[in-house]
Amino acid sequence: MIRGRVGYLSGTYPRATDTFVRREVEELRRLGVEVVTISVRRPGESELVGPEQRAEAQRTHYLLPANPFRLAGAHAACLLRSPGRYLRALGLTLRGRGPGLGALARQLAYFAEAPLVVGLVRRHRVGHLHCTAAGSAGTVAMLASCLGAFGFSLAFHGEVFLEPRRWQLAEKAARARFCMCISGFTRAQAMLWSEPRDWERLEVIRCGLPSDEVAPRAPHAGRARRFLFVGRLVRLKNLPMLLEAFAPLAAADPECRLDIVGDGPERAELEGRAARLGLGGRVGFHGALARAGVQRLLSEADVFVMCSLSEGVPVVLMEAMAAGVPVIAPRLAGIPELVEEGRSGLLTTPADPAALGAAMRRLAHDPDLRNRLAAAGREVVRAEYGLEASARRLAELFERELGREARPSARRAPSGAARDPAGGGQGAGAGRSGPVAPAVAHSGDPAQ
Repeated sequence: MIRGRVGYLSGTYPRATDTFVRREVEELRRLGVEVVTISVRRPGESELVGPEQRAEAQRTHYLLPANPFRLAGAHAACLLRSPGRYLRALGLTLRGRGPGLGALARQLAYFAEAPLVVGLVRRHRVGHLHCTAAGSAGTVAMLASCLGAFGFSLAFHGEVFLEPRRWQLAEKAARARFCMCISGFTRAQAMLWSEPRDWERLEVIRCGLPSDEVAPRAPHAGRARRFLFVGRLVRLKNLPMLLEAFAPLAAADPECRLDIVGDGPERAELEGRAARLGLGGRVGFHGALARAGVQRLLSEADVFVMCSLSEGVPVVLMEAMAAGVPVIAPRLAGIPELVEEGRSGLLTTPADPAALGAAMRRLAHDPDLRNRLAAAGREVVRAEYGLEASARRLAELFERELGREARPSARRAPSGAARDPAGGGQGAGAGRSGPVAPAVAHSGDPAQ
């Protein structure tokens, strides 16, 4: 048993599409880490698709909606305990705002939520705070660390790099005790947006699967007729292109079908587009499903396909490979670290519907290739993407940080940063110009 508690902060937990966080928490608990789960928002009922999600929701502490008296009391407690830290956190909030009143309002909302995290950390005697994403929830974690004088860490995934300045990535990398990067590509992007003196704390820790969770399906013969997508129905998943690529296959084979598992703001538009393409009876929109439902569809699928515009290393892609389903995925971000073209899957040029359609037709007509890719993909996940190894590394880092918090004399700020032990004051990343971020159009809050 590791002495001390770790707080796990998320934007919305436990969502049906974030099973990797829940698995990580479960494995850490199995390893003896006491984990207190905290979430900014409560998931909707449609996200609580199985007993695992409902059980986690029962034991998770939610910040919102916040009682005004509770909120005022949390701020008063932080201000009275340390006016200096309170003002430094407010300054950090204002420095991180983007242009416009909307950006200022968002930053002030994160600052409003941070004392609630501090209160939970103190009430439950949490020794280290870990945030599962570096976006808005990561900002709340950074501000809470500044207010409460405790260490924090966070995880870098793919979407946060769409707007690195908005999410103060340099500041977070400078202040965090360590940053969990889910792939080598993710670490490279984090290095691009942080100072060299902070690179040593950028740890590559892959998301993974429990070794015994997914049973392999039997090899399939004949023509592939069942295509499957699993994920959130949001713009960056590029599902209109998937429908466009699928339409010719459906026209050529009346038994061809595409199953889409997941929910999100784009669902109504996608259903309408499928109808306009004449795919009304050929595309099944299943909504969010529990693990058993996803595994059933994986066992029936001939090909798993995705065509995202941005990704980290999708856990759902690992799940498909672990289940022995051949995969098609875009050649971007950390995906080529998981899928080797022609060996463990097919990689396509991002945003190229012709390339996607060609890959789907290729696998539809070649059962030997499908079975070779499926066997190799399953072996890659088994050998390199096990949850047990990544959770052990996280447990080691948490044990180190809990030991540091237990020895006040041993606490120190990350190298090159002049601030208090929790990251108060102006960090090494404040005010830096950094590279010019690409302008990327997307919907929603990428950190959530």
